[in-house]
Order: sequence, then C-alpha cells, then structure tokens
Amino acid sequence: MEAVREILDSAILEPIISLPKSLKNRKVEVVVFPYQETQVNNEIRHSAFGSLQGYARQDLKEAENNAFALAMASKHADS
Repeated sequence: MEAVREILDSAILEPIISLPKSLKNRKVEVVVFPYQETQVNNEIRHSAFGSLQGYARQDLKEAENNAFALAMASKHADS
C-alpha cells in the first residue's frame, strides 16, 4: 500500500482539520493512506453494527431485556 509522509507546520492544517491545543503552533507529521471500503454481500459496509443480527436467538431477546433487573433482584433478595 502506498502512503505519503510529510512534516508540516500545524498552522497549514488548521483550515482543513481541527487540531487539539497541544498540537497547535508545532511541527506535526502527516501520514496519508488511501481509504479502502470493504464490500460484504454486494453492499458497502462502514461499520460492524448489526452484522451478527442474523445469529440472534429471538426467543432469548425478552429475557435479555430483563436480565439486569432479574440479576439485581436475585442478588439483593438475600440481603
């Protein structure tokens, strides 16, 4: 994969990106890589959110929604 590295004054970058105060008025290293999108099932995915939904057990969803409340009730019932 091809990349470009440059040492620049941070003032050059300020109109383009916002920098934290600790990087302002300093020399910074800029590394540029090409962005690569991945294709899954003929559609472009930008995150993994929902990718395992097909493996979810629908019969356990209701139990999962109440699991914390049941666990706390069980834990503190003995006290």
